[in-house]
Amino acid sequence: MRSRSRKTLRDERRTADVRTVNLKVPTIKCEGCVEEIRETLTKRSGVAGVEGDPARKDISVTFDPDRLADADIRAVVADPGFAVR
Repeated sequence: MRSRSRKTLRDERRTADVRTVNLKVPTIKCEGCVEEIRETLTKRSGVAGVEGDPARKDISVTFDPDRLADADIRAVVADPGFAVR
């Protein structure tokens, strides 16, 4: 009896390309503002991470560009009243 060759299964998990956008948000006053922005953004599908620095008044958002555009992120940050540059 001939032995059949078995195909080995490869791990085909696709790692999404991610992108990071850095935003100046001059209306950030404290860590609470950063947390509010983080909570709002992480509810969106495609957002992988949010970091912020109230002293520097900036936010860095890592996201999947196949699911979100820069403009979407800017709109989400601006929606609760934060100015975005």
